[in-house]
Amino acid sequence: MNVDFNTLFPHLVMSFSLPNFTSPRRTPWGGQKIATLKDVPAQTIGESWEISAHPSFPSRLVVGDGELSLPRLLEQFPCQILGEKYLTKRGRQFPLLLKLLDAAQNLSVQIHPSDATSKKGEAGKEECWFILGAEEGAGIYLGLTEAASESAMRAALVAGEDVSKFLNFVQVHPGELYYVTPGTPHAIGAGVLLLEPQQSSETTFRYFDWNRKPARELHVERSLQETNWSALRGQAFIESVRRVHNPNGSELQTLCEAENFEVYTLELGAGKNVSFNLNGLFALLTVVRGTVFVSGLEVKAGHSVLLPALLLNAELAATDSHSQVVITSPVV
Repeated sequence: MNVDFNTLFPHLVMSFSLPNFTSPRRTPWGGQKIATLKDVPAQTIGESWEISAHPSFPSRLVVGDGELSLPRLLEQFPCQILGEKYLTKRGRQFPLLLKLLDAAQNLSVQIHPSDATSKKGEAGKEECWFILGAEEGAGIYLGLTEAASESAMRAALVAGEDVSKFLNFVQVHPGELYYVTPGTPHAIGAGVLLLEPQQSSETTFRYFDWNRKPARELHVERSLQETNWSALRGQAFIESVRRVHNPNGSELQTLCEAENFEVYTLELGAGKNVSFNLNGLFALLTVVRGTVFVSGLEVKAGHSVLLPALLLNAELAATDSHSQVVITSPVV
């Protein structure tokens, strides 16, 4: 399908109109909060793949009587979307994936490899969690406790025991960000709603799935191999990976400077206009509260857009007194 970029996206902001929700079979732990946030009919949604070029769930939009996917658009408009700077250094592969995630039940205890430890056919996975909502007492399991050891973890896994006792449990609150490095065991606990910027990868190894039925495949040996046993432990580890958004700030706040991406947030009051310089790259923007006009395109809470390099600067204007956006940019 041959189309003109400016005709498809007259505001030069890429919005994908078709829902990209996982099925309850794929994410049996999902809840109702994503549907509420997006103001769509009630349904169980574990994940919404907001901006994705991954073949499992690519972002799509309706064009005439057909559809166009983000991978197809990248084939047709690589320079307009990614920018010459990115293309020169990294090539055409889209590096990022952006999800909304709602855990009505605990997610599996899992781990991701890094680019360095991933094997042929795999991809490293670096991610972070920006907390959007949490029920009272809800939290995450992240990193190893002081008492955790490889031998004790192995024995518990072989016996089918609950290994969450070896992980730090942290009650979470909206506005917090947690950086999940490769090699870190983790699980999102029941009652947490979050935004998850990450590398575009599905490489995941499960330690433990809470003895859920039907049983899903576990990867005990590989999980143990990928674990960074020399990382910080306990509260020292949590403090090293947690950042807290300042709700009273009026400037762009940097929440995460990872190896493959950076994450920022910005509070916007009614009538306030802010220009975000893309620096010759692309970025992913999610409105997490209120309604924001992005270079003239209205974007409501719970929705995300891709800011292509062609845009140069994204002009942000809020209509609500307490609007907020989260922006993810690639590192080149």
